[in-house]
Amino acid sequence: MIENFIDRFVPSKDEREFLKDKSVTFSDVEQAEIIINHECLKIQRKNRQCKS
Repeated sequence: MIENFIDRFVPSKDEREFLKDKSVTFSDVEQAEIIINHECLKIQRKNRQCKS
């Protein structure tokens, strides 16, 4: 799992606060989906994040 995932990959401040308040965690597959669909990341960084 990626450390500080919500802070790094959830763009909305309100969504980050909600997810943290509810103690939401994402599985490795869910994290990979969010990274792949994150429009602000370059392809090289997406590949690097999915491999870690």
